[in-house]
Amino acid sequence: MSVHRLKKLPSSEPVSSFENQGVPLKTALLDTTLNLNSPKTHKTIVFPQQQNTEKLITRLQIECEGEKAHKQHLLQTFNAMKYIKTIRPADPSQLEAKKIILPKRKKTKKTLVFDLDETLVHCCSNINQADVIIDIKMPNGEFMKCGINIRPYVHECLLAANINYEIIIFTASHRCYADTVLDYLDPTHELIHHRLYRENCIVTDNLYIKDLRILDNRKIEDIVIVDNAAYSFAYQIDNGVPIISWYSDPNDKELFNLIEYLGVLSNFKDVRVANRRMFHLHTFYNDYLHEFTMENKENTVIVSQ
Repeated sequence: MSVHRLKKLPSSEPVSSFENQGVPLKTALLDTTLNLNSPKTHKTIVFPQQQNTEKLITRLQIECEGEKAHKQHLLQTFNAMKYIKTIRPADPSQLEAKKIILPKRKKTKKTLVFDLDETLVHCCSNINQADVIIDIKMPNGEFMKCGINIRPYVHECLLAANINYEIIIFTASHRCYADTVLDYLDPTHELIHHRLYRENCIVTDNLYIKDLRILDNRKIEDIVIVDNAAYSFAYQIDNGVPIISWYSDPNDKELFNLIEYLGVLSNFKDVRVANRRMFHLHTFYNDYLHEFTMENKENTVIVSQ
C-alpha cells in the first residue's frame, strides 16, 4: 500500500501520525508492538560462521524483492488510474439488480471489504509449490485439487479488524473456489461475516468491478475496500486501500502493517477523508506522470553536463 507523499495534517487528525513516503505498508506506517511471530514465519538454522554472511544475503534478497514489488505496485496503480478514467459508469439497471441487503451490524462498527486472490491468498499454478492443497467441488460435481499460498498475517489481520469492522470478502472468483478457500481460512465463520463473488460484481468494459453501492443498507462513508487491483474499486476510489499484490514472499508484512491503518480509519466519521489524504488516488496518475517527467529532465541535465 502506498502511492504518494502525504501533505502535513493537523495533529488533531488521527491520520496525521502517518507519513507516507511513497513506500509499501511495511514502511509507510509506524512501528507497532503487535506480535510479529506469524505462523508463516520460518526460521533457518545455520552454523555460527555462516550467520553473518547468511543474514546479509537474506537481507539483500528481501530488500531487492521488496523494491521490485513496490515498483510493480506503483506501475500497476498508475495503469489502473489511467484506465479508470476511461471506464463507463455502471449501468443503472445492472446496479439495481445487484443490490443486496445484509444483516444489521453493530452501529459502532464499520464495514471492511477484502479482495481474496493476491490480497489474502495466491492460487498456485504448480500445486507442488503451494502451502496448502485443497479439493474444490466444481459445479458439475467433480473435484479438482487446487494449491494456494496464504499471505503472512492473514489471521492476525482478520482478528484485529474484527474489533472495529464487520468483514466481507468480495472476490471476482467463482463461488465454488472462493468458498473452499474461505472455509479453510475461517472454518468456524467467526472472522469473515459475509461473502460476495463474481456474480455480485458489476461487469463494465469486460472488467469485474466491485461496486460498493450494491451494499444497499451500508453507508458508503463507512466502507473500506482492500484490493491489490485498484480498478476493482473504480467507482469508489476514495474507499479503496491499494495493497501490493502477493504471491509467495514469506517475509511480506503488508497485512501486519495494515492493522494499524485500519485502526486509524475506524476513528474517522468518513473513511474516504483519510484515504484521500493518504493515497491521493484521484491525482495519482497526473502526480506520478509529473514526477516521472521531472526525474527524466533532471537526469537529462546531469548527462548533458
